[in-house]
Amino acid sequence: MSYRLQFCLIIACAAFACGFFYGQATGKKHNLQQAIAAFAAREEINHAVDKVDAVDLCLALGGVRETCRSALRRVGEAAKSE
Repeated sequence: MSYRLQFCLIIACAAFACGFFYGQATGKKHNLQQAIAAFAAREEINHAVDKVDAVDLCLALGGVRETCRSALRRVGEAAKSE
């Protein structure tokens, strides 16, 4: 095998390895950015939910106002009795 062919094979292998590791690093960076964005969105949702009282949360989840009030009243009474 000539030195020229060996040199070309070494260059090709090095280029492949560089591309592979660059792709790995880019993928990890992208995943980390998405995780940070999801965490920030979750924090915003948590703050919005913390500001809502129990009846409004029940209504937002699809309950009817009177049903929510009576159900939450029963939960409150059960908690007081314990």
